Amino acid sequence: MDKDLLYISDLDGTLLLPDGSFPEDFKRRLNRLIDMGLRFTIATARNYDSAHPILNG
Repeated sequence: MDKDLLYISDLDGTLLLPDGSFPEDFKRRLNRLIDMGLRFTIATARNYDSAHPILNG
């Protein structure tokens, strides 16, 4: 993967489904890409206490 790229995504309305969950198999696929060298982060209007459990759960 190109080490000069950083992928940034919103959570609500982008990565998360309307019920607040990730699409099936999303976390496994994202973690695989990160293991391959993908640099990824989120940009969200949520505060830390709201976003942290979603990303670690």
